Amino acid sequence: AVSNITIKQLLESWLKDIERTHPHSTYRCYKKSCNAHLIPEFGSYRARDLTPLTIREWLRHRSGTLKSIRNDLTPLRAVLDQALNDDIIDKNPLDKIKVSRDQKKSDYEVDPFTEQEIKNLLKVAKEYDPLIKNLLQFAFYTGVRTSELFGLKWGDVDWNEGTVRVQRAVVERKMKETKTKAGMRDVILTPMAAEALMAQKPFSYVSGEYIFVRPRNRGPFIDYEHLDRPWKHILKRSKVRYRNPYQTRHTYASQLLSGGENILFVAQQMGHRNTEMVMRHYARWVDQGKEKQKHTFVSNFGQHGTHVERSSKPVLQAVEN
Repeated sequence: AVSNITIKQLLESWLKDIERTHPHSTYRCYKKSCNAHLIPEFGSYRARDLTPLTIREWLRHRSGTLKSIRNDLTPLRAVLDQALNDDIIDKNPLDKIKVSRDQKKSDYEVDPFTEQEIKNLLKVAKEYDPLIKNLLQFAFYTGVRTSELFGLKWGDVDWNEGTVRVQRAVVERKMKETKTKAGMRDVILTPMAAEALMAQKPFSYVSGEYIFVRPRNRGPFIDYEHLDRPWKHILKRSKVRYRNPYQTRHTYASQLLSGGENILFVAQQMGHRNTEMVMRHYARWVDQGKEKQKHTFVSNFGQHGTHVERSSKPVLQAVEN
């Protein structure tokens, strides 16, 4: 029998399953794609009538970044794959489509703060409210995402090892696990980050489980808007050019890399699976770090030669002697 089920029916059924099995933020993202683009464009089509030509024509006139278009196609591919498994359609029309053409690129740029700007910001933040100052100082000197910052608890801090375990995030007012497995990590506390925690202790260590809480006893941060207003006020008062709070993370990475830190170490501290993301966004700071630092061998491999005695002298100096 020929099935008359429509794309809209498939998407609505799929969304119900996603709502039960996926984080709320993921469900909201897929629901937005379905309601804003897929259902208005393809909802009335019977699944068996949807062709590669129809989808390709929509892509030709679809505005937005390549990433957003691929995100929109994820639900469509999922329901078409399911329809194929259920014998509703004979083949998936998306199999003949490649989304690789040039699209509008995002204008978001890595734009870190300078050390002087950080100093000015923290000074004004302390005058505004010490709780906000502690949060911003910790953000600058650990590089944790804003959502991860909101989810930190005092039990995540290992005072003996000098680390904090990042293992959850607050997204869309709901607590969830970190974005990826690599996102769950132990971040080393720099002296400035440890100082921020010590300054925060009197405000939230005894009274609650979350490290960073909102001023005037309004509970933990659960929405980006809770930080947005004080952030804008502090930047304006300190006369620092506006960037969004996520640039605190970029500041951490760029400062470490330009100072000569190992790329893999920075990637691990940032919660990236490998160095690909670091090189993509911070290549020029990596180059700056290479120019400043010369490598010092930690291992003994290649350090013992027949004509070179092991000493406390640098390797190059020993060779010259």
